[in-house]
Amino acid sequence: KEDVVLEENEYLDEDIIGLNVYVDDRLLGRVNRIEKHSVNEILVVKSLEKNYLVPYNFDIILSIDLEKKEMKNIQRQK
Repeated sequence: KEDVVLEENEYLDEDIIGLNVYVDDRLLGRVNRIEKHSVNEILVVKSLEKNYLVPYNFDIILSIDLEKKEMKNIQRQK
């Protein structure tokens, strides 16, 4: 892991899994796993009630803080 060089907005899957995900400053849930599809990747975010599927896309993910274990400012699709 220490030998991997990552560009801006590149993260190891193991660093993303377990992050708390916030939408409009409200906790949505925690990243449970990442599903890889031919075109894109989907974050499976687990809450107490259900699972949410969130595109792993930096057009909607505005910030990730690995030290705080947070993914913030997910924007809802309008």
